[in-house]
Amino acid sequence: MSNARPRVTVLMAAYNAQAHLTEALQSVAQQRDFAQWECVVVDDGSTDGTAEILHAFAQREPRARILTLPQNGGLTHALNVGLDAAQGAYIARLDADDRMLPTRLAQQVAYLDAHPDAVAVGGDCQLIDEAGRPMERRALPRSDDEIAWLMLFHNPFFHSAMTFRARLDDAPIRYDPAFHTAQDYALWSQLQRHARLANLAKVVCEHRVHNQRVSAARKQEQQQTAEAISTTNLQRLAPQRRLDSAQLKRLRELMNCPPPLDSADAQADALMLLDLLAAFVAQQRARDPYESCAAARRFVAAKLLRAIPGPALGRALFNGLLPRAIRLHGGAARADLQRRLRRDRPTPPTHSN
Repeated sequence: MSNARPRVTVLMAAYNAQAHLTEALQSVAQQRDFAQWECVVVDDGSTDGTAEILHAFAQREPRARILTLPQNGGLTHALNVGLDAAQGAYIARLDADDRMLPTRLAQQVAYLDAHPDAVAVGGDCQLIDEAGRPMERRALPRSDDEIAWLMLFHNPFFHSAMTFRARLDDAPIRYDPAFHTAQDYALWSQLQRHARLANLAKVVCEHRVHNQRVSAARKQEQQQTAEAISTTNLQRLAPQRRLDSAQLKRLRELMNCPPPLDSADAQADALMLLDLLAAFVAQQRARDPYESCAAARRFVAAKLLRAIPGPALGRALFNGLLPRAIRLHGGAARADLQRRLRRDRPTPPTHSN
């Protein structure tokens, strides 16, 4: 390896990853327009052919360093071992079954260099199947306020697409060992309280979808952990509110794929969401009086307005949900809803002579 200190450490953890590991490593070696990287791979006690693949890669690539753990300790522990060994000022995460695009490092390093107030940057992902065939592109939120708002409910980043600073305020960044799943959501939630996080409007990673991923194999545990993180985030925003698990699940659903708001209870949840949004806007404006939170407001309003079916429009208008949502979204939403109200108004009865 060259004596020059790398600017970026590509960090991977591999556990019995032989099926797709070669592709992941090749995608690192094929980076264009940026050569100041090292690749630190932590072999987390693999028992298949992972060690042989890593050894062969290190023989070919002088910028690779392989760390071998005697037994499997889990992703969070392996990543922290890699972070302790990393030499780069930036850390680029990549899972052992994903692939980074050839210009990813150049693009994300350029962004972080140009935005010293940002601690991490992600980007869009191209989903691929187990054989590497393209599926759909996942576009992620761009604006600061939309990212901060969605962070309250969900993880608005792909772990494999993230590049972050190795240190924040001169303290090393590490994953919280208390989180065995959703450790990235916990980390971004912590970092977001101190600095900006961003997403590039570009595909930076190919994310493989298959049943052996941690997110699939430990889906229930990951969901429960994510809900606990979301609860903490919301309590920081509105400490006077105590959401039970059922309320939290309904609010998270409203921000993901909202069900029809066709009952008084469902519309009460929507009103609660609007109250939380008001608290969020106030919090953001306390930090920056010129922050309009326009993207977050439009996002919430669009979700709610689309979820109000025709028969429920009158009730939503009566209880104040519609006026509040329209004010958030603006004139286009107002005109659309006026058309819907006219269309759904009962037809007056006709009288025969």
